[in-house]
Amino acid sequence: MAHPPRIPVWLPPGQDVVYFITFCVQDRRPVLATAQVFRALQNAVARAIGWRVYAAILMPDHVHMLVAPTRDREASVGNCVATMKRWIRQELHAEWQW
Repeated sequence: MAHPPRIPVWLPPGQDVVYFITFCVQDRRPVLATAQVFRALQNAVARAIGWRVYAAILMPDHVHMLVAPTRDREASVGNCVATMKRWIRQELHAEWQW
């Protein structure tokens, strides 16, 4: 699946950049609605260096997050998402795919 092109940040330098991101489990399998996944998400958020997580909502088959880069306004949202997903899967020893 191709990724959309990177959109540059056009906001003034003094204005925060905040992203609303969503990522889903493959085939929308409802595997996320457990206390273990919730703890893994909390731990991933706590480890997020270079990103501030304002809010995260865990649904049975997807996650919504409001995140902002703290070091580099041009930081890759894709890298943030990939890191979160990797940390959650590693902690859970999950067999399902995002």
